[in-house]
Amino acid sequence: MSSETQKSTDVVPPAVHYDQVLSFENTRTEQLKETHLASIIKALETGTCGDLTNPRLIDSYALEQGCLYFVDSPLGETPARKRLVVPQTLQRTALGLVHDTKVGGHFGVTKTLAQARTLFFWPGMASAVEQYVKGCVICQRRNYQGAQRAPIQEFPQISHPLQRVGIDLIGKLSPSNIGKKYIFT
Repeated sequence: MSSETQKSTDVVPPAVHYDQVLSFENTRTEQLKETHLASIIKALETGTCGDLTNPRLIDSYALEQGCLYFVDSPLGETPARKRLVVPQTLQRTALGLVHDTKVGGHFGVTKTLAQARTLFFWPGMASAVEQYVKGCVICQRRNYQGAQRAPIQEFPQISHPLQRVGIDLIGKLSPSNIGKKYIFT
């Protein structure tokens, strides 16, 4: 295996079948492994408060197809929206779904967080999204944040045609068939 091939496989994330990883069965299994989520699920299934220290907590959750959902209605939205409660073990997978896929589009922190909040719920989501997006290798290669731009300058007026000519140099690009890496426009 060449070093160039090795580099590309290190950078490109492996294909993930999100529908399998975030299936109802898998999500419920992972939710039940977390004690605080399991106690909410148990309380909803039995109709009793059980181990919950705050009985009103149940009002913010619902079960659908066996999975726990957070129910909220920001600004009095009707009907209330349901967001899947993502256990810690599946949070990176959920973030991959809203950031890395074609639907996710490798947007920045703000848009990725907005998309994640429409589908999912877990405490600390904002910092998890920020950390995930800032750690995305594909986004880091594409973005040039921090690059300094030259300030706009005043130029003396010209008095006749072609007294001043401007050109743009684009590059360094991947080499063309004949080895060229720059373009003058």
